[in-house]
Amino acid sequence: ASSIETTSTTTTLKNNGTAYISVDTNENVTLAHPLALASGGTGTTSLSPKVGLITRDQTGADGAVAYTGVGFQPSAVHFVASIDNQTGRSIGFDDGTNHYVSAEATNGTNRYRADKSIVLLDNSSWEQGASITALGSDGFTLTWAKGGSPSAGTISIFYTAFR
Repeated sequence: ASSIETTSTTTTLKNNGTAYISVDTNENVTLAHPLALASGGTGTTSLSPKVGLITRDQTGADGAVAYTGVGFQPSAVHFVASIDNQTGRSIGFDDGTNHYVSAEATNGTNRYRADKSIVLLDNSSWEQGASITALGSDGFTLTWAKGGSPSAGTISIFYTAFR
């Protein structure tokens, strides 16, 4: 069974008690590679994750955006997002059904949510967030929702997609 464990310094995604992704408060990512998962109970299959960078206009409108070029249909995606020259960050996991994020607002307040996998926000007047709504043969679709009036900026989103 998969689980997410969060402490004051680290967020860890585990499968059957074994950590395979950990992200600390300094955004250092520890990835167990290669990842091994049971293959029909008869052996293991090594996963070859794809890492990449996508961007989003912080003031962008609501809507679905497809991100392609992954090279396979992901089963889950891990996101680490921030806005250059602003405080706050977002660390999330998504499998198209389960959406989890730990987000630090621009004032340093932490938010934990189970409805999005990316959230950038200030404490109360705006947010820009998304979750996966489709996993395609070459990537994923994020459906974005904006609240309030974010200032201009570009969100940089680093991702790790897993087979």
